[in-house]
Amino acid sequence: MLLQTQPIKLKLRLAMSFGLILGGSNLALANETIAPVVISEAVFTETPAVVQPIEDAQTIYDRSVNIFSSDNIYFIVDSDIRYADGETEERAFILAKESSGGDESSILIRFLAPANIKCTTVLVNKTADQTNRFAYFPSLNRTRVIPEKDKQKEVFGIGISYEDLNKPSGLFSPTEEVEKMGKKFYKLTLKEDNKSSIYLVSAEDYLLTELTVFKDEQLEKRVKIHQVETFFGEKMITAWEVFDPKKDRTIQYKIRSESIQQEPKASLFFKNSLSRCR
Repeated sequence: MLLQTQPIKLKLRLAMSFGLILGGSNLALANETIAPVVISEAVFTETPAVVQPIEDAQTIYDRSVNIFSSDNIYFIVDSDIRYADGETEERAFILAKESSGGDESSILIRFLAPANIKCTTVLVNKTADQTNRFAYFPSLNRTRVIPEKDKQKEVFGIGISYEDLNKPSGLFSPTEEVEKMGKKFYKLTLKEDNKSSIYLVSAEDYLLTELTVFKDEQLEKRVKIHQVETFFGEKMITAWEVFDPKKDRTIQYKIRSESIQQEPKASLFFKNSLSRCR
């Protein structure tokens, strides 16, 4: 009597039967029917990859290390201005900043060189409601108010506008992720009226590496960061370069490391004290 074997259904292509015994080249069948043993169906679940949401642009900007982003700081900056025709100029100025960490802040620039603009001083006081800008001219011994309409004008040939001395205003577009030379960066685009500022921030350490500014869709300036150092436990940009296509010039900036101090004197930020310069 022939022993008929029941087909064994495969589940997940896995099955084992102990009804067959292999011995050399002979195949022997047992007299008793041995129920096949089937491995029960395994449950496989696929764990979806966790995709971290990209932070909004404003949050990334606030976390990033920008030029003049440190609060309550004092230092001296040397700037070297080079024009395409070979002409050069040099500037040296004090930059002091006082901030409570909120909406109120004060920032001061006082020129040390060259001699013809020494002691010329700019003060920007910002509150939650308004921004006041002042300029002191030693040759006139007079302090003047810088009107709002002039906020984008350059501060005495140093490639920095009055507006640049405060946190930028406008609205950020959604954050973009880009790759450059094998590294990931956040691309932050800030728009205000006819002006667009594009910040390239390292996704690894939130350092600003490049800033490109367009006005009326024309390149206004390009900023590249060259050096970052740590002072008082915080990272700080200490060397950078600005290319100005309209004036066909490049300006190199370098902060004197030995001049960096915390907690500048409060008297520096009073409008009535701007003439106190030696």
